[in-house]
Amino acid sequence: MASQDFNITAKFVWFLIIGNAILVSIGAYMKIIHWPFWNALLITGLILHVLTSGLLIHDMVKNKVYNMTFWVTSMLIMPQIASIVYLIQRDKLIKFGSK
Repeated sequence: MASQDFNITAKFVWFLIIGNAILVSIGAYMKIIHWPFWNALLITGLILHVLTSGLLIHDMVKNKVYNMTFWVTSMLIMPQIASIVYLIQRDKLIKFGSK
């Protein structure tokens, strides 16, 4: 059985990033005001965040992005902001990485 590339559209990745940010924000708010089941929203949002970060790092490695160590480090330090900025700059970074 031949291996296949794991291709996901950019719209789906945007959906994942926005979805995990909303889930984590609502879960944190629910925790502050002591609503039940806040932990389910936080855990779901964090799991989606880890999966999205894995997809983005896989995309960085597969496409040989320019300055990959900076992007991986920034995804560990400030994950939400780095994910959004990476998706906005993705085409330019791939172009610079191929040179």
